[in-house]
Amino acid sequence: MIVASNSAEGTSSPTSRVVVIGFDAADVDLMLAWAKEGVLPAFRSLLDRAAWGRVKNDTGNVAGTAWQNFHTGVWPGKHGHYEGVKHFDPASYEDGVYFTKRSQLPVETIWESVSTEGKRVAILDAPYVFMSEHLNGVQLNGWGTHERGPLDIGRFDFVTEPPSLRDEVLRTYGNDPMGISESPCDSIKPRNAKEVTDLRDPLIRQVEIKAQMAVDFLKREPWSYFEADFFSAHCIGHQCWHLHDPSHPRYDADIVDAVGDPIKDVYVALDAALSKVLDAAGKDATVIVYLSHGMGPNYTATGGTLDRILRRLDHVESPVRAERLLRFARNVWRSAPGPVRKLLIPLQARRFEATVQRRIQPARATRKFFEMHLNGATGGVRINLKGREANGIVEPGAEYEDVCAQLTRDLMEVMNPDTGKPLVAVVRRASDLYEGPYFDRMPDLLVEWNRHGPISRATSPKIGLVEDPVPNLRTGDHRPDGWFAALAPGIEPGEVARTVTVVDFAPTIAALLQVKGIAYDGKPIEELMPRVPIPVTS
Repeated sequence: MIVASNSAEGTSSPTSRVVVIGFDAADVDLMLAWAKEGVLPAFRSLLDRAAWGRVKNDTGNVAGTAWQNFHTGVWPGKHGHYEGVKHFDPASYEDGVYFTKRSQLPVETIWESVSTEGKRVAILDAPYVFMSEHLNGVQLNGWGTHERGPLDIGRFDFVTEPPSLRDEVLRTYGNDPMGISESPCDSIKPRNAKEVTDLRDPLIRQVEIKAQMAVDFLKREPWSYFEADFFSAHCIGHQCWHLHDPSHPRYDADIVDAVGDPIKDVYVALDAALSKVLDAAGKDATVIVYLSHGMGPNYTATGGTLDRILRRLDHVESPVRAERLLRFARNVWRSAPGPVRKLLIPLQARRFEATVQRRIQPARATRKFFEMHLNGATGGVRINLKGREANGIVEPGAEYEDVCAQLTRDLMEVMNPDTGKPLVAVVRRASDLYEGPYFDRMPDLLVEWNRHGPISRATSPKIGLVEDPVPNLRTGDHRPDGWFAALAPGIEPGEVARTVTVVDFAPTIAALLQVKGIAYDGKPIEELMPRVPIPVTS
């Protein structure tokens, strides 16, 4: 175990280069198990020769904030992003409004801080970010990310800085093997062995190309800050968890017999990529390997069931036809064969959903509270508050506190009749967890689901029985913990014996590279600061 020390054995030393290798939504428990079995030798080597440990992400958000937290070193109340690059608009009551400008991330990323001080940077596919302005280096965004973007409606391409880099990447590496649609992960829903291989094989090829791209860019020059991120674990985890987990109700032994465990196959490819990039990074850099957050079964009441529960508690009628139309359209799109979906890309997604949403959303203005989409692990509840929402109903102060308290009690009484356990593990007040100028973009209540089993029904004395007739087509969803490993001359190997938070990495990198950075919420990770011997004088 590593314990931070200020002994006379050494003193913290800066480094001239930091290399970050990111694995989006690669699950730490899967990685550790397969590393210890010898399936992932590159990750196994990190357990022996790197400082490593788990990473605590922010409570309630995780998938939509882990990378922004990592790159800025501040919590969401200060950077304002809670669900990727989407947000809630209190004027229109609409979910899924997209940020589209760099200025809408109101704080500097770590590479922008490094660039501002004249040091060279290279950023390959950092997720949920906009193109940096006046960058001293290169950046490409959207070549192989899980979600393309940030995107304007109808744009399904990737961008680079300088712009000429885009054509060079296409000539050298081609397009992402997963295709160029807005949500390539959802373009194939693996229902048979062929569709599993049609998803798995391009994801593995994506990893291989990205690894070569990272190696090639590392060789171009000794970047002060270099980052390359891999996303295949994210997609394969969403779509194929049921083929990894025999306890999942949709586990299909015949498919597994035919193709094996597609999640393990992708992790093996990621391990090979890690080995290549580690070799290319060289011995003089501080290398940080980062697993952003995990993956598990997609048992959730987010995305419809929660809002039906809230409607029952608020005693309001649901716009049944509009809601059914929206869910029917989503289900048809998501279950359509991949080739059909590709043909329909120009008509896909946002435009049709936005049309139907406009029929649903006005009802929110007449309600005391409603679901604000957050993520699969945690549902969000927004109070229709006077002075904040355009047509607020609930008075600030005592009435607001009473509504939040009663909702908490009511939600904790809801049961999952299929498991016999409470539907909700805990309800948290966002105001107890977050602060900052963008806090008002968040839900008021964070409803963490009890994910012991599938969630298709909910019941309590107040709501009766609520059923969700449309199953979620993603069988995997996110778990909260991340993981890191750090290699450099002077870093002592072993498990770090304390909790490291996601916002500690940006200030750590700033300290290593001796750049000023911003007012971080996190603190430098002392265990990752290389130690140099203090000369002994007689």
